[in-house]
This record gives sequence, structure tokens and C-alpha cells, in this order.
Amino acid sequence: MKEFKPVLKFVGVYLLIVIALIIFAIIAGILYFVISHTPSAEMKNITSHMNDPIMVLINDIIMFVIPLALTWKFGLIDLSTEFRNGRETFSKMKYPILVGVLWFFADSMLEDLLGIEMPEDLEKTFKELMHSPIGVLGVCVCAPVFEELLMRTAILGLMLRGGVKPWIAITISALAFGLMHMNLAQFVFASIGGLMLGFVYYKTNNVFAVMIIHAIQNTFATVMTLSLEGAVGEDGHLYDLIGIPAVVLLLIVFASGSFYFLRRVASQFPQPQFVENEVNEENGTPFVE
Repeated sequence: MKEFKPVLKFVGVYLLIVIALIIFAIIAGILYFVISHTPSAEMKNITSHMNDPIMVLINDIIMFVIPLALTWKFGLIDLSTEFRNGRETFSKMKYPILVGVLWFFADSMLEDLLGIEMPEDLEKTFKELMHSPIGVLGVCVCAPVFEELLMRTAILGLMLRGGVKPWIAITISALAFGLMHMNLAQFVFASIGGLMLGFVYYKTNNVFAVMIIHAIQNTFATVMTLSLEGAVGEDGHLYDLIGIPAVVLLLIVFASGSFYFLRRVASQFPQPQFVENEVNEENGTPFVE
């Protein structure tokens, strides 16, 4: 259990910071309404704008950037080392990024075939975001950066460095990534995608690789949503356009392509980046950095 202590400590401090920020925001909002004597009708109108792209971006900053910055200052995560490792191995990223992109294409097609739908209110929020430059920036750039720093650099990285077995650490971080989205559709998609992101991060120790994969996937999803908006109905799917056999064929191609390039990734990064070559003579387990 001691190998989980670093990540549990991080999660505890992170949640305390987030809760404190939320309480502060609630108190500030209450004081604003009390002081300004805002009528209930206007208050309802203000609440309806909480899903505006600017408000979503502010929410991301409160939920991700501030806690990550503070926990970095507390010494719980080492962002400077992460970025240095990323720069040093950036030239080797072509195969990991290709693997991740192919995997995400297969993942999205599988989700489409399963017919898992996002909640209606969340779908509406996404559409509003994708029709706003600030919303697109948040979805395609900010979210991948923030979420990868939290899920891969902090959650997964701390477990790997603490000595948790890689497949356990990757699975836990993937499930946490899915749960973070708080709905079934995104849970399935994000959990499966989180397995690939975790594997790539473990093999490369490069946070830029997973950020780029995540950003490409979100950008692709945004472009597809906007381009297919007029081509299919509100409940339309990809197979409505090209047929189920074609979607299955594409799913097989993208998935098999991912596994093919996984071998190239493994050969390019043969030694797990979080484990040294020395072995503990007492129990035969590798020392961790």
C-alpha cells in the first residue's frame, strides 16, 4: 500500500484545494447577489450563462490550473522534469503519436457502434463550445494540456515512480480519467483511450506525446461534429453515412494499425522509462527512480 502513498497524498491535497476554491467562488457569488440585490429573474438568467465558453474556460482554470500549480509548488509533482524529458525525446514521438491517433479513431468508432449517447444537456454544452473560438480553444488545446498534466503526469506518474506495477497504474489512471467525465458515454471512451495514453506515457516518459495525441483527438472530434452537423440528424451516427460494414472495416484497420505500431513503439523505447536497470537482490524487483 505504501507505493500508493504519493498519489493518495497528491489527490488529497488536490481535492482540498479544489473544494476551497469552489467554496470561495460560492461565497463570492452569494455576496455579489446580496450586495447587488439581483432580482430572481436576472439571477436565473445569469445562471443560464454558466455553460458559456468563457465560463467553462474559467472553470477549467479553477479546477485544473490553480490546483496543479499549487501542488507543483508543494513539491508533489515535478513539472520541470516532465517538460525537460519531453523536450529531450520529442524527436522520437512520431510512432507514439501515430499509435494514439489510430487508437482514438478506433475507440470513437466502437463507441458509435455501441450506440452510447451523451446526456442531452452535455451534448448541448459541447455544441455551444464548438461554435465559439474560445470554446474550440478550450476543447482542442486547454483540456488536453490540463487533463494530461493531471491524469498522466500526476496520477499515473506518481504511481509509476512509487513502484506500482505499470499495468495496475495504467488501468487505475484510465478508469480515473473515465470517471472524471461523469457520464457513461465519455466514461467508456475516455477509459479505453486512457489505457492507450497511459501506455504511451509509460513507454516514453513524455508528457508532450500524450498532450498531442489528446489534442489531435479532440480537434478531430470537433471538426467531425461541425462538418457532419448538417449531414445527419440530431441522433445521427457515422454508420448512417457510410454503413455499418464500412465502420467495422475502419474499426479493424485503425485498431490493427495501432497494434502494429505498438511494436514499433516498444522497439523504440525498450526499457521502461520509470525503472532503472538495477535489481534489488533481496526480492528480485527493480529499483524505481
